[in-house]
Amino acid sequence: MTKDAAKHDKTERKRWLHIFSAVFLTVVIIVGATSVWLRSTRRSSERTVNEMAEFYLGETAERNSRAIIFELEKWMQQLERIVTNLSPEDLSSEQRIRDFVGSIQQINGADLFALVDEQGKVYTSGSVYPDGSAFSFLSKPITQPRVGVESSYENGNILIIALPVASPAGANIPVSSCFLGLTMENLISAMELNGVDNKTICRLFKSDGENLLNVSAEYPNSRNLFDVWEETAEFAQGYSLEAIRQDWENGREGYAVYSVKDAGNTYVYYRPIAHMGLYFTVVMRESHINEIVDAGARRMSGYSIGYCLVLVALLGCILLMVVRLYRADRRNQQEKDQLKIVGALSREYIDVFLADPRSNLSITIKSNGRMIPPNQRVNHVYSERWEYLITRYVLEEEAEAVRRAVTAENLCARMEGLSEYDLDFRIKKEDGIHYCHVKFVRMDAGEDRFIVGLRNNDAQVR
Repeated sequence: MTKDAAKHDKTERKRWLHIFSAVFLTVVIIVGATSVWLRSTRRSSERTVNEMAEFYLGETAERNSRAIIFELEKWMQQLERIVTNLSPEDLSSEQRIRDFVGSIQQINGADLFALVDEQGKVYTSGSVYPDGSAFSFLSKPITQPRVGVESSYENGNILIIALPVASPAGANIPVSSCFLGLTMENLISAMELNGVDNKTICRLFKSDGENLLNVSAEYPNSRNLFDVWEETAEFAQGYSLEAIRQDWENGREGYAVYSVKDAGNTYVYYRPIAHMGLYFTVVMRESHINEIVDAGARRMSGYSIGYCLVLVALLGCILLMVVRLYRADRRNQQEKDQLKIVGALSREYIDVFLADPRSNLSITIKSNGRMIPPNQRVNHVYSERWEYLITRYVLEEEAEAVRRAVTAENLCARMEGLSEYDLDFRIKKEDGIHYCHVKFVRMDAGEDRFIVGLRNNDAQVR
C-alpha cells in the first residue's frame, strides 16, 4: 500500500469514527429526552384537576390578554395614520368633517369615530355635539394617547381609543383631538377569543367588577360581577371574594374556584389589561377540565408507544442518511464550490446566469438585481440570449466584436486552460452610454459550462 493510499484509508477511518460517534451521541440524546418526557408526562397526569385548571386557564388568560393589547396597538397605529393624513379640505366645514368622519368609520369597520374641535364641539357621522358632555371620558382634555371605556354610549359599553391632533395649516375648523370606538362584543368576537364550543368563556370587566360584555345571561351588564358572586357563589377552601377584590384593586392577576348551586365547580383566572383599568377573565366548568385531564391520560400511553416507534424509525433514518451522505460527499462538495461561485457573483453582479454554450442552453439565476427562486428558473437558448442583449444594448461599433467573443466556439477556445474570462464593452440606455463588465467563470474542470455575471462598470472605468 502506497503512502498516499494509507493516508487516505486513515482519513476514511477517522471520518467513519466521527460519523458513528455523532450517531451514538444522537441516540443518547434521544433516549435521554424520551426518559425526561415520560417522567414529565407522568408528573402531569398526577396533577390535581385544580392545578391543571390553574395552569390551563392562566396560559389562556395571558395569551388572550396579550392578543387584546396587540389588537389595540394596531388600532392606535391606524388612528395615528388617519390623523396624520388630515387635510385642510377635510376640516373646511362641519359637513365636510362629518363626511370625513363617516367615511373613516365605514372604511375601518369601527363602531364610532369622532373629531373634537378646539371649542370642544364633537363631530360624529350622525351628529354634532356642542360640547363633550355626551361622552364622559371627554371630561378631561385629550393631551396624550388614551384608552378607556365609555359607559354611556347608546346604553352600552364601548372601548375608546383617543389621540391629540395637530390640525393642518389652513383648516377652517381646527381640531384638537379624535377618538375611535369599538364595542366590547365586536372586539372579542373579531379576535375569536372564546374557546371551541364555548368551553372557555372570556369576559372583560372594569376593576370595580362592572361587566363590559353581555355574553352570558348569568352575568348581565346591569349586574356587577362581585355582586353576583356575593349572592350566588360559594368559594372553595383557600379562595374568597374579598381576596379577589383586593387583587383587582391592586392590579394583581389570580385564580379562584367556586361553585354555583348544583352546577359543580367553576374555575376562573383573572388578569389585568395593562394601563386600561380593565380585567380579562377566563372561565371553565369542572366537567370541561376533567375532559382535558382524561384525554391527556388516555393519550399518554399511546404517546409512549408511538414515541418509541418513532425513535426506532428515526435511528434507521439516521443510519440511512449517514450512508447516503457519505456516498454523496464528493459530489456535494463540488456543488458547494459552484454555489460559492454563484454567491460571489450574485453579490457583485446585477445579472447572473448559467451557460452551456455547447448545448446552447442558459438558466437565469439573477435578473436586474433580483434572485430568481429555483422553482421559477427556466431554460433559455444561449445564443438567442446574447443576440437579444447585443441587438438591444451594445453599441453598434462594438456589437460584432461582442457577438464573436460569446459564440460557443470562440468562448470555449478562449477559456481553454482558464478558470475565468473577463469581457468589457459599452452599452446604450435611455440615460446615456454605460460600461458593462462580463465575467465568465468555469463551473467544472474539464467541462465547458460557465457561470456568467454582468454588471455596470462605470465607476471602475471612469
